[in-house]
This record gives sequence, C-alpha cells and structure tokens, in this order.
Amino acid sequence: MTEKLPQKLEQAPVKQDKTPKRYVEKGRDVIFDNKTRVYWMKKDSWQDKGKFFNWHEAVDFAA
Repeated sequence: MTEKLPQKLEQAPVKQDKTPKRYVEKGRDVIFDNKTRVYWMKKDSWQDKGKFFNWHEAVDFAA
C-alpha cells in the first residue's frame, strides 16, 4: 500500500474577517476608534515625558 503523496500541497483557504475593526492603527503612535471617532495616542505623557499633563498641556502635547 504505497501511495504517492502529491508533490505540491494545496493551501487551505484563509478566512478573512470582513467586518470593520473598531480600533485601527493610523500611524506609528496613533489609534483611531471607529465607534467614537476619537484618535488615541499609544503612549501617555508619563511614558513619553516622565510627567503627567493637565488638559492644556495635553492638547499641546497631542498636537
């Protein structure tokens, strides 16, 4: 019972998720939330600058 194996294996079809993702990476440091339409930075000010910011400083930091 020696059966020959096929020389080339067929690839199984890859299932692709066609639903839109809620969070989408929009660059190296930015995430976009499709539900709220808000952009988020991946790192907060403490990770980047070593201090927390108030609202006005955060607006300048994110700009």
